Amino acid sequence: MTSEKKLVSFKDATLKIPNFSMRTQIRIAGEIHKARSDLGISQSDLSKMSGIPQKTISRIETGVSVPNFKTIISLAEALKKEVIFKLI
Repeated sequence: MTSEKKLVSFKDATLKIPNFSMRTQIRIAGEIHKARSDLGISQSDLSKMSGIPQKTISRIETGVSVPNFKTIISLAEALKKEVIFKLI
């Protein structure tokens, strides 16, 4: 029996994780806000760069909405960041 590794493209991912813990949700919001602030760009700028509506970015950063995986990837790419998931 051989073990095969499959490469997965996250570009087209539509995975949605509906039950994020509050801690995880706050961490995602904080990381997106920090990365945006570090670049000195507005939510409107990030919206134009990522294709994600500004209202959605605001809702993510304030913890009102939990982004799906595709949105996280789009924002990360626009912010020149990579997404790393760890199970701890």
